[in-house]
Amino acid sequence: PGTGTLLTNYFSKDKLTTDSNTIDIKDLKSEYPFVKKNTENVIKNVTENVMKNDTENFMKNDTENVVKNVTTNVVKNVTENFMKNDTENVVKNVTTNVVKNVTKNVVKNVINVPLRNGIDDWSYKYIFQPIVSNVMRKFEPSVIVLQCGADSLGEDRLGCFNLSVQGHGECVEFVKSFNKKMLVVGGGGYTLHNVARAWTYETSLLIGQEISPEIPPCPYSDFFFPTNNLFPDFRKRHENENTKSYLDSISGYIHNILDRF
Repeated sequence: PGTGTLLTNYFSKDKLTTDSNTIDIKDLKSEYPFVKKNTENVIKNVTENVMKNDTENFMKNDTENVVKNVTTNVVKNVTENFMKNDTENVVKNVTTNVVKNVTKNVVKNVINVPLRNGIDDWSYKYIFQPIVSNVMRKFEPSVIVLQCGADSLGEDRLGCFNLSVQGHGECVEFVKSFNKKMLVVGGGGYTLHNVARAWTYETSLLIGQEISPEIPPCPYSDFFFPTNNLFPDFRKRHENENTKSYLDSISGYIHNILDRF
C-alpha cells in the first residue's frame, strides 16, 4: 500500500531525471493506483525514450519480455533467473545454455540458478555478482531488462529468502554499474509495505539520489508499523541452507558452461 505516495514523498519533483531518461511522475500522486496504472506509464515513457534515441526495439514472446537488437539479422538474448529450487540434483536443474528458436532468427539463452531456502545478503551477492559479470562479458548486451521481484525479501508472506532491503538494492546497483541502457520493472512481493520500501530505495539508486532512511509522513504511514525506517531488520523465518560449498558447485558449473561461448 502507498507505493506511489511513498515515492512521491521522497521525490517531490515532477520528474525523475537520470543521465539519459526523464520520467514524468505527476500521475504518481494518485496514490495506490500507481502499482497498476502508473507503473505501465513509467515503463512506456522509458521504452519510448530508449526507442527514440537508439536502434533497439522491444518484443514479447510467450513467457517474458525480452530485448532484441534490430541492427543484426540474428537476435541473441540471455535470460538469467535466480530462483528457489527444491531439488538436490544441481546439474540436472541448472538449465544453462538452453538454445531455442523462439521465433525466426531469434536465439534464446537461459541460465537458471537454483537456490535453497533462506539465502541471505552475503550468500546472494557471492553467487549473483560473479555470474552476472560473466554473462555481461560473454554476451555484451546493449540493453538490460531487470525484474526486481521483492518476494526474496525477508518476512515475505510467500517467499523463503532472507534478503534485506539494502541487499536487494545492492543487486540493482551492481547491474547499473555496467552502464547499459536499463528497463527496470517490478515483480513478486507479497508483504506490501516492504515492497514499497524496496522499490523506493531502488528508485533512488537508479537515479542517483540519496534519500533519508526514515520514511516521510504519508497517508499510509500506519501500514509501516512498527517502524518507519526504510531498512528494517527482518526476522529470519528460514535458515540459510545455501552453504558455501553448494554455491561454489552451482557457480562453478555455470561458469564452465559460459566459458564455452
